[in-house]
Amino acid sequence: MKQKHFKHKADRAALLRINLILITLLLATAALLMITFQTNRDIHQLNTEWKKYSALTRNKYDSLNELRAAIGYSGFIHHFKNYVIRRDPSYLLAAQQEMMLSQQLLSQYQQYPMSEREQQYLQQLIQVIDRYASRLQSIRHNQASQQSVAQLDDQVRVDDSPAAFALSQLAQLLSLEHNQVEQQTSELMIIAERRLSQLSYLGVPVLVILCIYCGLLIYRLSHSQADLEALFEMIPDGFLVADSDGQIVKSNPRLAEMFGYQPDELQQKRVEDLVDPHFAKQHQQLRQRFSGEGGLRMMAQNGELFKGVDKNGEPLPLDIAISSLSLAGIPHSIAIVRCKKKELALKQRSETDYLTNTLNRMGIDRLFATEIERCSRYRHALSLLLVDIDHFKHINDQLGHLAGDAIIMVVADLLKKESRPSDLVGRWGGDEFCIVCPETSAREANGLALRLRQRLATSRAIAPLINKPITLSIGITELQQDENETPETLFARADEALYSAKDNGRDQIVLCPASASDRPLADPDSH
Repeated sequence: MKQKHFKHKADRAALLRINLILITLLLATAALLMITFQTNRDIHQLNTEWKKYSALTRNKYDSLNELRAAIGYSGFIHHFKNYVIRRDPSYLLAAQQEMMLSQQLLSQYQQYPMSEREQQYLQQLIQVIDRYASRLQSIRHNQASQQSVAQLDDQVRVDDSPAAFALSQLAQLLSLEHNQVEQQTSELMIIAERRLSQLSYLGVPVLVILCIYCGLLIYRLSHSQADLEALFEMIPDGFLVADSDGQIVKSNPRLAEMFGYQPDELQQKRVEDLVDPHFAKQHQQLRQRFSGEGGLRMMAQNGELFKGVDKNGEPLPLDIAISSLSLAGIPHSIAIVRCKKKELALKQRSETDYLTNTLNRMGIDRLFATEIERCSRYRHALSLLLVDIDHFKHINDQLGHLAGDAIIMVVADLLKKESRPSDLVGRWGGDEFCIVCPETSAREANGLALRLRQRLATSRAIAPLINKPITLSIGITELQQDENETPETLFARADEALYSAKDNGRDQIVLCPASASDRPLADPDSH
């Protein structure tokens, strides 16, 4: 009886242990299912919102470009100016048609969701277009043909600088909003990666225990695995798992699409096959180091972008986050890959002048401030040149805006050709350009200015456009190391020098401060 009592007691203890194991397994399974369901729902919502936002941003940016084209020198302003000069009624009709198109585009843009600042800039744009519309409605060809160019121009002139400023600010707001949404998306992706890591750490042990102690829960775990696969397929960024040798063992469709491969082709590739060949060895060392540290690590630091290559050998700018993962006790690497190509193209478009393919004011402001900070910190020289095409308004009035645009492009090409790769060349506005020359004194910048005037005087590209020489007025200033310099102070001094050059009869080079002009001129080829 005593032996039976001990056996019954042991059986009850074993049953209790089994019940405890079953309860633990049920709780672990429930936790896995909850994490999987929540992550699956978050990724699905993130994917839907990201696609919706990307389409909205693209549509708004395309609408801005269409508005710029309809308003600017290829739109109703161009036709309107040509009508003032030539009195051809076809130009007036074209201007009226482009005006109607601009108003339609504005109405379409107002349908998009906008912030209060966007609405303010849009109202500035509407006011300028309305003023132009009222001027166009007041013109009758039979009356206007009797007026001189100056009289008609005075009658219908509109200051369109607020419209240009509003378009620039709207583009900048779109870019800032895009960066904020991208940062939020990155934070959500980090959360998803952590959840996936938790699932991987918990899932394998749970599967082993279920196989040993409770085969009845295999069906439920198979559903959990299916949820994980669905989550893996739905991640909007590229996602891959590689072994310790860099062999890709799993990837999602987004990664295959990003690099131009079929999904099964990636299973035959190593991670380094997707990397710029010049960086493959360094990437392998970084991957091995980061994958052993655990936690999420960025492959590129300090705002730099990682360089990958697609199936055709084309470069891809990438953001890559990598972490370690253990599958069945074997170390693996897990990586989230995001292509930045479209984002960089959007940023470049927002900082590039559409006519000359040089920097616009937004791009100049950003890069110039960085160069001033760098040269001030290391006490290096830096010079700024403001370049103005002499009598450009007269050329526009005489030959029309198409010829004026052609001359602007010829001058812009000359500035880019004669400047160094490290110089910043931009269109400051209208017929005015600026050149930022790091590591360059005012004396050396004066040599560049002399060379620009000489090259323009002998340029064969000007002759087909106008039968008289084109000249430049140039103002130059240099970074003062002992002063608290800003882009505004340098531009103010260069602008002062430029106006002095114009007042002295144009076709001049003036250095500011004036004492700089007392220095001997540099050799034109020294820059």
